[in-house]
Amino acid sequence: MGAWVGRWGGALKHILIVESVQPDGSASVIYGWGDSPGLSITRGFIRLGANISGDTLTIASSFTATYKLTSATSATASRRRGESRTQADMVKLDLAALIASGKKFAGSDPESIMISTKLRENGNPVRLEVVIDKPPGDGPFPLLVVNHGSTGEGNDPTLFTQTFSNPAFAEMFVKKGHMVAFPQRRGRGKSEGLYDEGFNVDRNQGYACDPKLSLPGADRALTDIAAAVEVLRQRPDVARQPILMAGISRGGILSIAYAGCTRARSPA
Repeated sequence: MGAWVGRWGGALKHILIVESVQPDGSASVIYGWGDSPGLSITRGFIRLGANISGDTLTIASSFTATYKLTSATSATASRRRGESRTQADMVKLDLAALIASGKKFAGSDPESIMISTKLRENGNPVRLEVVIDKPPGDGPFPLLVVNHGSTGEGNDPTLFTQTFSNPAFAEMFVKKGHMVAFPQRRGRGKSEGLYDEGFNVDRNQGYACDPKLSLPGADRALTDIAAAVEVLRQRPDVARQPILMAGISRGGILSIAYAGCTRARSPA
């Protein structure tokens, strides 16, 4: 009996509520899922029959899902439908806590915050958006900063305002006790300021290959990363120790450059 929450593949939110269990092991469950626009999935739920044998609950419907207890409050889940396979780590939650208004629980969306930085544009302070995923509790947690990439050829401004995060990637490190932060550089996501990382003079032509234009853009990006890290390090839930840094595409190159710059500034 109880409610279990998690994410299929570390991304699609999922809830399983065990309503009743009979002496023969048959059970009634509510199987729910969240929205996933990228997969054209709209939230919903269905009531299904299930079977419990030992420490494993199995649903056999148009798909097959199994939930195996790993402790009194955690379980591993697997789902199969045709050739599709996916897994999830489930956490048991009190049903009253699950339905409480505004309640955060394992498997909920990461937190998106706006941080005030020392950056300024046209004399005005600049705030940056940061998506944060972290383990339960107050910490402090070791910090992993993940830097986003560019936007293709840079000639589609609609992509600039898309906030980048990767729940499945973050989940791997949250399980190991890390806080994972995805800072959005100036002009990206909800961050304030102009996105200006090495464009051609005619911005409609996208990113420039001329080093005179592209290198200042890289410096600007590194400045943004440094500004975000400075603020994140001051959080009481961040451990006072060296941070990890990763990134995708341009963000990966910037992470290496940032680490090199930081090392160069450190005393021998």
